[in-house]
Amino acid sequence: MQQAYDFLGLYGFAKCHEYHYIEETKGYECLLHYYSTRYHRLIQIEDKPKPEIIPQTWYKYSTTAVDTNTKRQSTQTMMKKWVEWEQETKKLY
Repeated sequence: MQQAYDFLGLYGFAKCHEYHYIEETKGYECLLHYYSTRYHRLIQIEDKPKPEIIPQTWYKYSTTAVDTNTKRQSTQTMMKKWVEWEQETKKLY
């Protein structure tokens, strides 16, 4: 998501997702460490497919070719996908 927001020129959103990524990765590593040292076992990780955030058509354009309406629609779509991803992750936990 960070890469998509950078492409759209929405640098605040990109920075926000960078922070989420760093914090969630740190939390994930702490969980794995806690579980293995506390219970002396490994957590079996399910491989879940990652959602497609960046449409394939975007790769043939530059940032300057993106109009305001496209930014608005893309932001709404990405936010919706992000919320759905977080809800699915919450169910998994």
